[in-house]
Amino acid sequence: MLKKIVILAFLVMTLSVITEKTAKANGITIDYFYDQLAPYGYWENVAPYGWVWQPRDINPGWRPYSDGYWIYTSYGWTYQADNQWAWAVYHYGRWTFDDNMGWLWVPGNEWAPAWVAWRNDGNHVGWAALPPQAIWSNGGFHSRNFDIAVDIHWSYWCFVDNDHFDSPRVSFFIENPARNVTFIRRTRDITRYDYRDNRFYNHCIDVDRWERERNRKIYRYNVIDVDRSNLVRISNSRRQVNIYRPAFVSDRAISEPRNRGTRSESSRQYNRERSRYDKHYDKAYYDLIEKQKREDAQREDVRRQHNDERNAYREQRTRDTKALENKRVNDLERNTNKQNDYKPSDNNSNQRRSTNDNGTKPNDGSNSRRDSGTNDRNSTDPQNQRRR
Repeated sequence: MLKKIVILAFLVMTLSVITEKTAKANGITIDYFYDQLAPYGYWENVAPYGWVWQPRDINPGWRPYSDGYWIYTSYGWTYQADNQWAWAVYHYGRWTFDDNMGWLWVPGNEWAPAWVAWRNDGNHVGWAALPPQAIWSNGGFHSRNFDIAVDIHWSYWCFVDNDHFDSPRVSFFIENPARNVTFIRRTRDITRYDYRDNRFYNHCIDVDRWERERNRKIYRYNVIDVDRSNLVRISNSRRQVNIYRPAFVSDRAISEPRNRGTRSESSRQYNRERSRYDKHYDKAYYDLIEKQKREDAQREDVRRQHNDERNAYREQRTRDTKALENKRVNDLERNTNKQNDYKPSDNNSNQRRSTNDNGTKPNDGSNSRRDSGTNDRNSTDPQNQRRR
């Protein structure tokens, strides 16, 4: 039995190598993914996407781009994972979620460092797999009935705090999906891809700014192209990463999968648990929404109370200002009346005016004071007394 298994594994590896070399020589189509991914999942014909692939033996809480980590290469932020199928499903195609089947990968023919949407608020960064509706054209993602900023379901996102974004164990720091609603409300869409020299570049997170804000260096990895998927690996000591990215000549499949793969009992169990998982987090989501509504109502009450207190303060201040102004006016009038009371009467002024009219100077008391002073001196002077 063991001998048969070894022979079968050898035949599969040989077929894989031959298929890859033939595809590289003749050009390949989407059909190439069928045999490459069949050992690790299951192919299903789902409208309107056609043949889609579902990974096997994944946890109910699994989401695309939640089991690897981010590195920075010459193509920007590039997603790395240890899964043997990561080279294909994390760099080609799109992901969609089916209520009955779970996560499904839709093949594509364009390679990118990662096909994800991005959000950030300075404290947390989030990413989510792009759906098939996100079509690249004219330098951006466009679709009539799809908006990246609002149309990706809250449960599809992975959020981490910025300090752990570059960690090789970033998957351990992904926040509980029940909090995604709060993070989505706080963050903004920063999805930005560039297309140059027939390649996509992911510069959604400014690496220079990130390094300045955290005073920590992000290592740059050199990209080495390899011709087989089993050569995909990363070397931290050399700061280089091997990437397998075959060039497709068409985005259409020519045939159906010869080997559709097998859906294990764990996959069926996954679907059942995923249903319960979704119901649990849907309940958590609605509970969170109700909690946020209550918090919003409390904040509104506090804001209204503060406005009432501010208005009452302004009214009291206006009354105090008016009272002070009235007091100042009353004091001014009282002082004016006192000054009027100290003015001489009209009879005295008329008498002084009549004396002046007769040609005599008014007696202001200066002469009498001068005469009295002279008399005093004469009476006290001893010489004057002897003369007398």
